[in-house]
Amino acid sequence: MIQKRNFAHRTVRGRLLVALLAAGSAVGVLGISTGQASASSSKIVLTETSYYTSVASNGAIYTALNTVFSNFEKTHPGITIKREDIVNSGNSYLTAVAAEAAAGNLPDVLMLDNPTVPTLASYGELTPLSTLGPTAIPTLGAAQQAEAKFNGTIYGYPLYTNTIALFYNKAMFAAAHIQPPTTWAQLLTDAKALTNAQHYGIAFSGETCAGCNVWTFIPFLLTNGGSLTHLTTPQSVQALTLWTELTKEGAINKDFTNWNQGQPEAMFAAGKAAMMINGPWFFPTLNSVKGLSYGVVEIPVNTPGQNVVGPIGGEVWTIPKSNPTSEKAAYELLNYMAKPSVDASLATASGDIPTVKAAIPTWQKTASPLYAPLLAELKHGFVRTSTLGVLYPRVETAVGNGIVSALIGKQTPAAAFATAQANVNSILEGN
Repeated sequence: MIQKRNFAHRTVRGRLLVALLAAGSAVGVLGISTGQASASSSKIVLTETSYYTSVASNGAIYTALNTVFSNFEKTHPGITIKREDIVNSGNSYLTAVAAEAAAGNLPDVLMLDNPTVPTLASYGELTPLSTLGPTAIPTLGAAQQAEAKFNGTIYGYPLYTNTIALFYNKAMFAAAHIQPPTTWAQLLTDAKALTNAQHYGIAFSGETCAGCNVWTFIPFLLTNGGSLTHLTTPQSVQALTLWTELTKEGAINKDFTNWNQGQPEAMFAAGKAAMMINGPWFFPTLNSVKGLSYGVVEIPVNTPGQNVVGPIGGEVWTIPKSNPTSEKAAYELLNYMAKPSVDASLATASGDIPTVKAAIPTWQKTASPLYAPLLAELKHGFVRTSTLGVLYPRVETAVGNGIVSALIGKQTPAAAFATAQANVNSILEGN
């Protein structure tokens, strides 16, 4: 029997919809799913939603999840998992999740981009794992646990993680007789030297959107001692000045302030950019490009010896509130997915790095050496919501707008970040 949730506070859900959409998604027409978990004494049907419910765009991880769910069902014959795709054409995943939450139709198992976890948790949409059993996987890293927390409570398992690094075209670097840059000065010099009529020196995301320019900017800002909440310091302004210098030198396509992560990858893959800043989820695509030989190194630093602080990416598998039977079954599923061998298979399929430390040896048997700089950066990784919590999406937008203002020449880096700082202060003060 289908059991629909009875939620009394629709006005709260309306505010949740607005809060999630403020993270950078656009509202579109969405067909709300009415399917929820059905639970009886003998049979439980869990609905599951993630980015990976379409085989066309996520073949490897889609197949891996199907295998994991099938194997789980074999060892838990009373539980069936029903995968649901909530994204329709023209809608982002975040838009769809927001609409489902506002309508009270969240699935029983929900994968979220980690900055979204505090927002849903703050509105009471997610089940604290402590109400279901042990709340931590013993071998899970502290930083990865932090991205699944709100007010100190764990709301899910971040099973795999990622960050960003500098990709470089080996043939182009060899032809120019230069090595991959390790400092900002070298990055600027190399990007200028590698810019010609055939290709730009570098490509990266410059658009203000969730997981776009601020995500890319974080290693430059934080490694140099800057802060998302202290933008007017010399260290913060220095980082933005580097980006504006790359723009002024013509070393990057002038349209990059309209780019998310996809356009830089397309340019790099097509040989139209000698370098790009991006993540390991593009390894499979790049490896399939005939004739492309590339390497990956850590993000260059301003001063030699600085440890690169990369943003911690990846998704968190959560359990939306439903009924005790379904929540307990969903908790069993999450713990199954956190087994080292299972976690290793999911990380491999998603192009990420497992967060369960016991899964690392299995994962490394087939992992590319290209992951080495990413692992090094994650040692000092930054959990985006660790200090900002539910305010991170709004702060991200304010900082992103400041970045764009400087990149298009509307303001100097110092002035752009002064404006952004005023906006961040207003957010932090609750305005």
